[in-house]
Amino acid sequence: MLERDIVRSIRSYLNAIDGVFVWKTHGGQFGTAGEPDLIGSYKGKALGIEVKRPGKKATRLQDLFLKKLQAAGATAFVACSIEDVKQKLNIK
Repeated sequence: MLERDIVRSIRSYLNAIDGVFVWKTHGGQFGTAGEPDLIGSYKGKALGIEVKRPGKKATRLQDLFLKKLQAAGATAFVACSIEDVKQKLNIK
């Protein structure tokens, strides 16, 4: 499965939950290096998700960005699947 397909499935899954809104960020000259693939809000709290294919790891810049989000009070993590997201957000 391609990363873009995983991003799409996670975004669709989360946006179907009440109290959640996420969108896909797009890199390029107007983006910030390391920003997560998905940004949004989960039950009133900022959310950042870096999506990776299984077996792949976040880059140093991506890890740093996630740590900065966490330090500012956001929920931020790396996910490879909807199951990862459910686990990180404690969704049953």
